[in-house]
Amino acid sequence: MYRHGPFHKGLPTQGYQLEYTWAELFRRSMNAINNHFTDQGTSFARLASGQKDAYLVSLEKGGIDLDGVPSDTFFEALLNVTVQGFFADPMYGGNKNMAGWRMIGFPGAYADYNDLIDKHGIEFKREPLSIADRESPYSSVHRKMARS
Repeated sequence: MYRHGPFHKGLPTQGYQLEYTWAELFRRSMNAINNHFTDQGTSFARLASGQKDAYLVSLEKGGIDLDGVPSDTFFEALLNVTVQGFFADPMYGGNKNMAGWRMIGFPGAYADYNDLIDKHGIEFKREPLSIADRESPYSSVHRKMARS
């Protein structure tokens, strides 16, 4: 991430062009959104589903300044991390119960598929497996070393 100015609005093909880290971008934007709704005597969480959707659409369209962060830039970042969280390995804190993986039929982090190498034209079905749930190939080595 480039962190030295000058910062200018870039072309869409140039990607993210603001001076904020991702944490700063989210903090600034979320605080601006919270302040907006606090000034209206409510909060985003208290809005009806349709109102939430409408507000998110307005952020996506752009034109709202979220304390120096263009709303469309924030929306794009929010959508990106939401998708990443939904499909990431659960060991990182998202994708609870591997729901994202189950939805798309992704088997997860199996270390190998040696038992299937010679099988062709079969339907592949396995329960998803997180990195944290599988035994490391080095586990037996570490257990032996610990006993020594």
